[in-house]
Amino acid sequence: MNKRLTRHEMTKKDEFVTKVEMAVGWLEKNWRNVAMAVAGTAAFVLLAVVLVSIISARGRAADVMLGESMSLMAATILPPGQLPPLTGESTFGSTGERNEAVLAGLEELLATYPSSKAAVDSAFLRGTTLLRMGRVEEAKAALEDFVQEHATSNLLPAARRALAAANLESGSNEEGLAILHDLADNPSLLFPADAALMELARGQETSGRLDEAQESYRRLAIEHPQSIYAGDAAQAVARLSNPANASS
Repeated sequence: MNKRLTRHEMTKKDEFVTKVEMAVGWLEKNWRNVAMAVAGTAAFVLLAVVLVSIISARGRAADVMLGESMSLMAATILPPGQLPPLTGESTFGSTGERNEAVLAGLEELLATYPSSKAAVDSAFLRGTTLLRMGRVEEAKAALEDFVQEHATSNLLPAARRALAAANLESGSNEEGLAILHDLADNPSLLFPADAALMELARGQETSGRLDEAQESYRRLAIEHPQSIYAGDAAQAVARLSNPANASS
C-alpha cells in the first residue's frame, strides 16, 4: 500500500520540484556559458548528455501541453441541457468558457516551459486567443512582443496580420493599415499576396478609405485573377464604383 505523504513532506517535495525547475530553466538559458567553462574536460561530455536529455524531455512535455490547448480550441460547445458525448472529450457551455480554458493552458505552458519550441507557438496563440476574446489591448501587447521576439518564426506573417486586426479593432487604423500594406507588398508563402491584398482592402473599407479600398480590390482582381478572392474583389470594385451602393 502506498504511504501517504504528510503536509510537511508534500511541502518539501514541492520545494524540491520548484528548485529543479529553476535550475533546469537556468541551464537552458545559460548552457553555452556553462559548456565553455568545462570545455575540454570529461565533464563537458556528461554535461552535454544531461542537458540534451533534460531539454528534450521538457520539450516533449511542452509539446503535449500545446497539443492539449489546441485540442480545446476545437472542443464542442454544448447547448444547455444537452448531454456530453460518451467519448469523454472536453466540452464547454459557451465559446467564452472555451477560450478561457485555452488561454489558461497556453499561459501555463509559457510559465512552465518558456524556453521550449512549443512556447513560441503558444505565445502566438495566446495573442490570437486574446483577440478572439475581445481583450484587444492585451492582444496587441502580446502580438507586438511576439513580432519583436520571434522575427525568424514561420508564424511571423500570421502574427503581423493578427496585430493589424487588433490595431484596426482598437481604432489605430494607421498602424493596422501600415502592417497590411507591408504584407501586401512583401508576400510570403504563409501569407500570399492575394490574401494580404484582401485583408488590406477590407481594412481600408472599414476605415472609411473607400477610394483606397477600391484600388486594392481592383489590384487583387487584376493581378490575381485565379485567386479565391478574385470574385469578391471584383464585386467590391463594382459596389464601391456606385456611390449609392458604397455604404451598403
